[in-house]
Amino acid sequence: MDFMKKIIPIIFSLIVSNTLLAQTDAICIYEITKNKINIEINEKDNSTTRKAKNLINEAIEIAETFTYTLKFNENESIFSKNRSMGNEAQSSYIIPIAEAIVGKGIYYQNKVKNENIQQVQGSIGLFLIKGSFLTDWEFTNETKKIGKYNCYKAIKKCNSCDTAEEVWFTPEIAAPFGPLGYSGLPGLILEIKKKTLTLRLASIDFKPKNIVIKKPTKGKVVGIDEFKKITDDFRSQMKQ
Repeated sequence: MDFMKKIIPIIFSLIVSNTLLAQTDAICIYEITKNKINIEINEKDNSTTRKAKNLINEAIEIAETFTYTLKFNENESIFSKNRSMGNEAQSSYIIPIAEAIVGKGIYYQNKVKNENIQQVQGSIGLFLIKGSFLTDWEFTNETKKIGKYNCYKAIKKCNSCDTAEEVWFTPEIAAPFGPLGYSGLPGLILEIKKKTLTLRLASIDFKPKNIVIKKPTKGKVVGIDEFKKITDDFRSQMKQ
């Protein structure tokens, strides 16, 4: 196993260096699928817990209607939710919950400047959460095909990361970007598996000209830990 973990990055480099997909600019569409059945409501659950579980189950159903777009060029990428075609007015109070389950806001990445920024609008204001490219990925020897691309499984384990259980990337598209701020792998991330949902590439359209990426600049600049403290303090105040 140790040998495989050492040799896999070398294999990735060889694949990337010989890939036929030389394009560096593309527009990707990602879709949502539910991983398992709804959160089970137990007989011992009180009315408040039952309502909360029903709300989450409804939010997951709505999240399955979402689509997202990832645009990238040689150095930058941006990821965001597409405008829904459905009647959002009927479930407007559920939509923010559904978005939070997947991942809220706009995600910007710049590999040259080692920037990883999430722009989030919430009840306490507009924020720019600044981080860096993710590192310390744990590679596995598991492979599968997503569409026509050969993909490899990687796992990210850290306290400050999102709640993804695993990601699948392809060295056949030599772009170190991905949805939801995930990055730093030797190939484009095509799938992210979370506890309840999976975000998977539905289509990719390569572009012959440089795609212009607009970096989000509005909002209070904070780090991940600072943003978590601000939101925790706000929740504490609301409970009082």
